[in-house]
Amino acid sequence: MHTENTNLPDTIPDAAAYWFARVHSGNFTAAERERFIAWRSEHPRHEQEYRALDQIWQATSLLPEDDLRELLEASD
Repeated sequence: MHTENTNLPDTIPDAAAYWFARVHSGNFTAAERERFIAWRSEHPRHEQEYRALDQIWQATSLLPEDDLRELLEASD
């Protein structure tokens, strides 16, 4: 699937989540990469929000699988 969404979500956290999902989708295009780099450099908060998501993603890899599963089930 080829995705070239030119309409980013309205809020910075939502836009960061959109980009995070695209980067990790396995279908991230060269054109998207250019737009992503431009978005990150537009404002310091863009970079901060994206890095915060990345840190959360990395932190989950440190949790034992059973603990992570328990946390996910508790949020239901």
